[in-house]
Amino acid sequence: MGTFKELFQAIPTDVFNTLTGVPISITYRVVDTVYTPGTGPVNTNIDYETRCIQDDITSLEIGNGMAKTEDVKLLIAATELEVIPKPKDQILFKERWHTIESITTDPADALWEVIARE
Repeated sequence: MGTFKELFQAIPTDVFNTLTGVPISITYRVVDTVYTPGTGPVNTNIDYETRCIQDDITSLEIGNGMAKTEDVKLLIAATELEVIPKPKDQILFKERWHTIESITTDPADALWEVIARE
């Protein structure tokens, strides 16, 4: 038996597996720029395949300036992604690239709530 944190982190993946057809396959892109002497900045993007569940942007998030009406909110299980999401990374969602604007998580770091903009 693992720690409570490990047990809580497993729950979103179990839910994703139970909700057949609901989770959406996405590509998560880590956007990084490395400076190379002689050539200057070079993009070194790394892509990861994962799943998410789309959630609705709330009027409170729009009213507080946290999101715009055209943004997307995606829920990603921490155990479903090999990296920790960060602003400026990108997500290929419904055949369009979106840039991450904000990320929140629960106290157990089991589920990431990502707001991204096209």
